[in-house]
Amino acid sequence: MYTATVRCAISCPGSLKWARDGIHPLEPVGATGDCDLNTVKQRYGRRICLVGNIQYEDFAEMTPPQMKSRVKQLMDAAKAGGGFILSPACPLFHSRMPEKIEANIRAYVDAGLEYGRY
Repeated sequence: MYTATVRCAISCPGSLKWARDGIHPLEPVGATGDCDLNTVKQRYGRRICLVGNIQYEDFAEMTPPQMKSRVKQLMDAAKAGGGFILSPACPLFHSRMPEKIEANIRAYVDAGLEYGRY
């Protein structure tokens, strides 16, 4: 599956044990993940691309100002040196998107554009 000329990002929710060139989604420590972004970035950030670290629950439970603060915290922790893609850890889909999640998606995008620039 892996050769010297091919890059490989494994989709293995939350776990680093299979990561080669990238891991998606990078899920924070909790019910589904085992990845503290600060620790992972320090240990592996020069070797693999990190993707994720925003949980569905963050979109469902936070306020827009809290979401912006969370995105800033993640970007401060992971963007130095590159190799980080801000992303939800899972798809955000509903037949009718709840207003709170929609407001948090807008705050997430705005904060990503504001704090994610290199």
